[in-house]
Amino acid sequence: MRSSPAPSSSSARDTSAHTLADCVDGREARIVRVEGPAVEGPVAAWLAAVGLAPGELVRVLRRAPFGGPLHLRTEAGAEIAVAEEIARSMLVEIEGGRS
Repeated sequence: MRSSPAPSSSSARDTSAHTLADCVDGREARIVRVEGPAVEGPVAAWLAAVGLAPGELVRVLRRAPFGGPLHLRTEAGAEIAVAEEIARSMLVEIEGGRS
């Protein structure tokens, strides 16, 4: 009889594919990758300048109705509004379980 491996500290992360736009209000997510036509050129430069890059942990504070922007807080405490189209281009790992 084989025993299951002990849970690791990373077991609290959901490693299935999600975008930042999939996260519910109050949820934390770690940015894994930023890619796609919505995040090229000046948008990519802006995201890097405000710290929304791979490895960054963000919390979704709230989202505007009718597909409006997501209001985020970064680990450094910056609060930023990001268009839903851009949030859909940000692949994340959900912290603490499911979105």
